[in-house]
Amino acid sequence: MELLKLNINFLRNLNAVEIEPDVHFNVFYGENGAGKTSILEAIHVLSNGRSFRGSKVNPLIQHTENKLWVTGKISQQGRTQQVGVERSKRGLLARIDGKSIKSILYLSECFPTLALHPETFNFLSAEPAQRRSFLDWGTFHEDPRFIDSWRLYRQSLKQRNSALRQGLSKKSITLWEPSMVEAGEYINKCRKEYISKLLAELPALMNQFGQDHHIDIELKQGWSDHRGLRDSLEHSLEGDIKSGYTHPGPHRADVLVSLNTHSIAHHASRGQLKLVTVLLKLAQCSLFVRRKGSSCILLLDDLAAELDRKYFLKVLDVIIELKLQSFITTIEPIRSLVGNKVPHKLFHVKHGLVNEVV
Repeated sequence: MELLKLNINFLRNLNAVEIEPDVHFNVFYGENGAGKTSILEAIHVLSNGRSFRGSKVNPLIQHTENKLWVTGKISQQGRTQQVGVERSKRGLLARIDGKSIKSILYLSECFPTLALHPETFNFLSAEPAQRRSFLDWGTFHEDPRFIDSWRLYRQSLKQRNSALRQGLSKKSITLWEPSMVEAGEYINKCRKEYISKLLAELPALMNQFGQDHHIDIELKQGWSDHRGLRDSLEHSLEGDIKSGYTHPGPHRADVLVSLNTHSIAHHASRGQLKLVTVLLKLAQCSLFVRRKGSSCILLLDDLAAELDRKYFLKVLDVIIELKLQSFITTIEPIRSLVGNKVPHKLFHVKHGLVNEVV
């Protein structure tokens, strides 16, 4: 998977920006506020319909405009496609080869991206929703049936919660439980299987980074381990009626990561948190490449400032091995770091203007 061309219009301070990236490394350097991160945001919008910095669209759109749009030309296994996303306060419009698509998920599937940015390093100690998102990115790409179960579960959960809030009869509330149980247990199964596969990728990466620690990942499924989801919903019904909210289910799941049997969220140093986060993201990339036979796009926002130089160089080595196309931002040009490794392009960003440095 490669992004061959990128056009950005009215996204933050970027307008009429056209980039023809290298298929390996792309380095964007410039002062803070120049627009470097916004370029990575644009790529993420093209893949997911939103920025990796948050789902709100208003901050992304230039204040003098009512919409933004990002278009690109992508190539996968010799096949090229034109893709585009338009975001406004009214909603989202996405196209593949000029045809509107019903869901941005079609774009996410054909143009997968992973982002590593400063806020990423908080996700191991942040709210569970961030760790569920990390897990479900991989599960979505691993199992084509996952998204259908996820949609069914979310719709059924929404209806059950609505019935709870309206004070409807128990029959009206439990009407949605069979579909919740079917979809929820499949979601849980997919998540467990993905964690098992992800764990298998970590030892080689740990060794490559010179680490002899043991990382473990545990799924807290969101309901009692001693009951099935059906029994858990039945058991929690009275409490759910009082609170107006469904308590058990995969929507309450969490992912606990430990380092040498100790919770990393509570016992690890800031440096260890950063390194484990990087290793988990690279493990996702490695698993994706091995299972899909193609690569994903990796967005690295100011990673050189977050990691020790030796670990940053190790990240570059993994990118090369996995043949990932990467987009890297930094304050200073890092041509000295990548120049002798693989072909790359260097771009200078200033006041929203992007110029390739030859």
